[in-house]
Amino acid sequence: MPIENIMYFALGALASALMALIIMPAVWRRAVRLTRRRIEAATPMTLAEFRADKDQLRSEFALTVRRLEQQNEHLRERLAEEMGEADRKRTDLTSLRTEHRDSAEIIEALESRLEDTQQQLSVRESEIAELLQDLEQRAQVDAERSEELAQLHQILEADIPPEGIERSLSGDYEHDVSRLLNELSALRRYIASAEMETDNPGTRQPPIADSQTHDAETAGSDLSAAADRLDSFIEAEAPSAGDRNRDELLAERLGREDIEDNLQRQIAAFEADIADDPHAVRQNAPEMRRRLLDIAETVGDVVRGPAPQTNSPENEPESLFERIQRFAEPDDGEGSPNGQSDRDAAAREIRSR
Repeated sequence: MPIENIMYFALGALASALMALIIMPAVWRRAVRLTRRRIEAATPMTLAEFRADKDQLRSEFALTVRRLEQQNEHLRERLAEEMGEADRKRTDLTSLRTEHRDSAEIIEALESRLEDTQQQLSVRESEIAELLQDLEQRAQVDAERSEELAQLHQILEADIPPEGIERSLSGDYEHDVSRLLNELSALRRYIASAEMETDNPGTRQPPIADSQTHDAETAGSDLSAAADRLDSFIEAEAPSAGDRNRDELLAERLGREDIEDNLQRQIAAFEADIADDPHAVRQNAPEMRRRLLDIAETVGDVVRGPAPQTNSPENEPESLFERIQRFAEPDDGEGSPNGQSDRDAAAREIRSR
């Protein structure tokens, strides 16, 4: 069995070899023929083919060169753009450095200005502290002056009450007239000093409204005192003035009472205006002074009274009302009272009597 198998295998191999030997020459010739054709197709055989092949190579080379030139131009353009961008960035960097330098200088200047401002602020704060201290001292001085003025007002009100000014007549006509004329002079200086303080509010310590109210009250009290003294004058003079009729005296007294009522109403209206709107007193100071002057003129008219009519004033002796009128009129050579010193002098003169 094994021998048979080996023999069959050997016979098959021999048959295959024979078949290969028979087929191999044909296959070989086929391969040679195809190879020759491919070589002939790739290799020019004639002059025209050689020229065509040469032209093709030139065209391909030209295309390649042109393509490379385009790439080179494109690269050059990109290089130029990048160089321009680099120049712009370099310029921007230079400008940024310059701006940074300028900003640093500005910051230094601002810091120096800030230091100067802080120094000035500290100086201003010290000045403000000094001013506040000065204001506190001035306020304290003003308070002390206000207290002194209040004490002086209390002393004046205590020493010179309106009803205390009037004194009983001694019976001596000349002595009583001289004494009352001196009192009228002191009261006139007192009222004039109050009017001067009203005209010059910067020299006064109390508020304007309080001072003008006090002047109005003083004018009212002076009016009452003057009216009472004139009544005393008339009563004292009536026995010695036989030429005057009691009806005339009564008419003068009634007219004087009407004037007094009118003055009291004016003073009450003046005080009511001040109490209603104290700020308006500062705004309408000229109007307030005019009203005070009107009240003072009316008081002077009441104090002066009507002058007696005589045929020969050179030879007839001066009457009581003429003396009061002559005294009440301001003297041209006499200086006007000035401020608190004249008021104090008038008060001292009244207290000394």
